[in-house]
Amino acid sequence: MKNLLLRLLVAIVPIAGFAQTVTVEIPTKEYINSQIKASELRSKAHADSLYKAGVVTPPVVKPPVNKPVCPVGPDIRDIRDITLSGATLQFHGDGVDTLQFEVWKNGGSKISTGLIAPKSSIVSIPYPNQTGAINTSGYTLIIRGYSCKSDDDRRDFPIKSDVGGGVVIPPAPTNGTSKTLGAYSARAAGRNYTFNKTPELLINFNADGTISDATEELDNSGPIAKLRGQNVFYMTGYGWFEKADGTYEKLQNIPLRDGAITIKQFVLNPDRFPNYETFKKYLTAYGERGVNTINGQMSQVLLSIHSDEKVGQGTEPKWLVVSRVLNFPKQMPAIDWRPYNKWIATAGVNKGDKQDAYKRVGIIPDAKLFEGMSSEYMATQAMTFKTHKVEQDRVLTADEAYSIGKWSSYMMGSSPLSYQSEELVENGQGKYDGKFTLPGYQVSYHFARGNLDDIRSKYPNIDVKETGVFGGYGGDDYYGAIDQGLLYSDRKTYEESLTSKLYKGHSIHGWTSEDHRYFTEGSIDVRNLNAKYYFWNRIYNLPYEFIALNERVKLATKTYDGKDRERNLTIFSTPMIESFVANDQGNKVGIEQRNSGDIIPYKDGDILTKMNTAPVMAWEEAFTGGFWSTFITSGMAMWDAPGTDFGSDSTKINWWSDQYIGFRKKGQKDFVRLNDGDFGRNGVPENSGDGLKHTLYASAIDAMAAGVEVAWDIRDRSTKKSFISYRSSRGEFIAKPGSAGFHLNGSGVPNYNLFVVKDAFDQKKGICIVGEGKEGAVLVYYNGFLSAHLYEDNVTVRYNGVEFNMGRAYGRQTIIKKL
Repeated sequence: MKNLLLRLLVAIVPIAGFAQTVTVEIPTKEYINSQIKASELRSKAHADSLYKAGVVTPPVVKPPVNKPVCPVGPDIRDIRDITLSGATLQFHGDGVDTLQFEVWKNGGSKISTGLIAPKSSIVSIPYPNQTGAINTSGYTLIIRGYSCKSDDDRRDFPIKSDVGGGVVIPPAPTNGTSKTLGAYSARAAGRNYTFNKTPELLINFNADGTISDATEELDNSGPIAKLRGQNVFYMTGYGWFEKADGTYEKLQNIPLRDGAITIKQFVLNPDRFPNYETFKKYLTAYGERGVNTINGQMSQVLLSIHSDEKVGQGTEPKWLVVSRVLNFPKQMPAIDWRPYNKWIATAGVNKGDKQDAYKRVGIIPDAKLFEGMSSEYMATQAMTFKTHKVEQDRVLTADEAYSIGKWSSYMMGSSPLSYQSEELVENGQGKYDGKFTLPGYQVSYHFARGNLDDIRSKYPNIDVKETGVFGGYGGDDYYGAIDQGLLYSDRKTYEESLTSKLYKGHSIHGWTSEDHRYFTEGSIDVRNLNAKYYFWNRIYNLPYEFIALNERVKLATKTYDGKDRERNLTIFSTPMIESFVANDQGNKVGIEQRNSGDIIPYKDGDILTKMNTAPVMAWEEAFTGGFWSTFITSGMAMWDAPGTDFGSDSTKINWWSDQYIGFRKKGQKDFVRLNDGDFGRNGVPENSGDGLKHTLYASAIDAMAAGVEVAWDIRDRSTKKSFISYRSSRGEFIAKPGSAGFHLNGSGVPNYNLFVVKDAFDQKKGICIVGEGKEGAVLVYYNGFLSAHLYEDNVTVRYNGVEFNMGRAYGRQTIIKKL
């Protein structure tokens, strides 16, 4: 290991039943002080240079306001009596003495704002007369507490020229086809649902607000549900669906909180899976034993729930609904993450949407680069996202990789604000690291070096940390710089990863003998890092894993070779799942390859599409990933293969593969397989790129963006992040400090011996973080070890001598409380 700091042997005080001796790099007081000073000077100098260059708009600084938290709401219940110059708002709230409202025209301009002292739950909202501006775009009403602190609540509404006595906006969708394209809606027990349909799994929305599996022929008479002789198991998202004691749970009369839920039904061979224990044990197994196409099939329903009286303390916005077109560009407020050193990227766009709409919300669309672009067009490509590749099996030299990197940066405006990654090594299909070829890790290095050299031609002194130059397409974790198995390793290995072996290449099977190539071969000097999360049916513990990865990356880069060369970590993902589960012959047989498909409603009948690969990821994980990757790391990049454009013509379908597609005319029971010549005839919708995608990728992208929006809302309350202890109806968790306290690495001086996330993971407890910043403080809580339909009450935290009760927290649900 490099001689960067004083090396001491420290005996750890016995804590929580364990005691051991580890070798620890302890920073001296002088080193810590020098790092703080250097970081402050460098950040100020870089920010000043970008402001002067007109690259970054400084964020508006709001003075902290000491207000109580609104006890309830305020939430929008109804917008009615809409005229050209005003509307009536019905809201729900308690203790809101003064209400603040804003009216936005959905193109980015605020047309009205004001304060109201409500005397009842019904108030008038005025705005300037909209004659001449109507029928061109929608409008958004935003309300919040002013006399007390609350989250924003928002709802879109139209203003039409023929308003007459006013247009009534119903407070909930009606049963039948949803206003969201390509999805369905229902209302029961004061709850609004949007969802997709699948031919196997039928969900019943019960009168008491619970849900049940109502699949035809489902038999619930025994200890395990059965369907035509097969055993039925369930998951929600990428989490277990089980009772509090970890035993089998049937999907019957289940209460769920508000927000995004993915329900998965597995119908499996009872000889291979006679009980719940074998289902859990072999969920990701290969060959003949696993939960895969050899032994069963899967059905998946995405379910959005928004109740009149909110259930749970979740943070998903009400605009997050199941749809086959993107909603986030129109729904989200103007966002600029640049002053916060975050990169939020997605290649997904709606056809016809202007790039500026995505820039406005800080989301970076694919630049769609091509040869021969004009210099004027190239100059507009800042804040774009591109994953670069070459022809399959092409093997690059160092000079070629460098040139490609430099060219790609030039084509994106030579901008530090664009997100750039590559899949060059993957395109080489394992041909690197050979006798006559470049080492694979050097491909990423030379590509990034070309990126950085081009950027520095315009910004000579810019720090790599302030650029969007990232690692290869999953390459960082693949090559071992980031090990996503750290949390699952033994305690000794995990502690070594944050103490004596910070720079070592590592897998859960052990350490390499030399420092990792990311450091020794210079990649630390030219790029940031990413970790690939292409989801499939295994259990993910996202906040825990993200925190563990970020702790290692931040601590290692902040201390390497005795210098602070802090680098950023982003999460690289996609709305598609990825499964490499195979049989003994190497053929892909993941359960995702045998899903029952999705049904899309059309005027004259229904379309059924079945894919044997790449269905949509579970969207609560997309939401959780979007929020926590932005809150903890430097954001999420979501690649949107197999295409980036979503059409919005609900009379057509965008069907892009040769897999099964069927049509069922209204009144008929069975689907008939379609051939190419059937589209556009006899009630079958036309196959067109302008039509609805026959996948639900848009919903996952929306969910990711919604998570980002929540992180944006607390951006100035989370500059510094620290672990904190808590107690609840299910017990307590004690957070133990590292060498520099509770603060996470990346939020202060290097903090060795900080194992809180490992403690929480091993104890199967929730994790609580307190954020602090110029606008105050915030508590963020998540328990990944409860099923989504279970909860713990009275999650209580003591902060600055005061106890704060966060209320009820459902399993795998992010809850936030502003202080």
